[in-house]
Amino acid sequence: TARRETRLVANDAWARILVEERGARCTVALRYAGRTVFLGRLLTDEGRRRLAEAIRGHLGATCKSV
Repeated sequence: TARRETRLVANDAWARILVEERGARCTVALRYAGRTVFLGRLLTDEGRRRLAEAIRGHLGATCKSV
């Protein structure tokens, strides 16, 4: 099967993980240099929250929630 892969190489100090909560629903995105890439579209809401936490662990204190 065909697989689409998007790769973004970003400076950790400038990359931001954005988590938008709407009730029980959430979206997760990575923002860097004016680009926004949404992550975990096929995951459950809880899966997206865990993904955001895992990425935050790699980026350190540079993350922000909205």
